[in-house]
Amino acid sequence: MKRRSTRFWAAAAVVGGFIIDMAYGHTLSVGPLRADIGFVCLMVAGLFVGAGTGAVLGLVLGILQASYGSVYAGSVMVSRTTAGWGVGVLEEHLFRDNAYVAVGLTFAGTLFCELTFFACAPQSDIRAFATDAFWTACGNGLLALPVYLALRRPMARNTDEVDYSR
Repeated sequence: MKRRSTRFWAAAAVVGGFIIDMAYGHTLSVGPLRADIGFVCLMVAGLFVGAGTGAVLGLVLGILQASYGSVYAGSVMVSRTTAGWGVGVLEEHLFRDNAYVAVGLTFAGTLFCELTFFACAPQSDIRAFATDAFWTACGNGLLALPVYLALRRPMARNTDEVDYSR
C-alpha cells in the first residue's frame, strides 16, 4: 500500500514540471533537444505509484497541457493518460524503481505517447512530426536521470519496501 505522501510528491512533481515547462521550456532547449519536463516527471513518478495513480496523473497532465493551447485536447489527454497508466502497470507487475529503467521508459514512453497522439490526430507533415518526436524523446531521456535522482529520495522512503530475501 502506497502512502498518501508518495501520491502527493508525485502530483507535485507532475504539476511543478508542467509549470516549469510552460514558464521556461522554450529557453531550456539545446539545439533540437527540447524536453517536456512535465511528461518526464510523469514517467519517473509512475515508477513509484501504481497504475491507477499513474493514469490520474497522466490525465491531470493531459488536461493541463491541453488547456495551455492544444487544438487536439482529447488526443493529448488520451496519450498522457495511457502513458501514465502503462508505467504504473509496469511498476506494479514488472519493475521496481531503477535509474536505467527510468531513462529507458521515459525515452520509450515519449515515443509511445507521440505515436498515440499521432494515431488520434494525424499530422500533415509526417517527417517533421517524427523528427520532433525523436528529439523530444532524446531530450526527455536525458532529463529523466536528474529527475529520477531528485524524486527518489522523497518518494522511495514513503513506499513499502518489498523483501525478496525469503
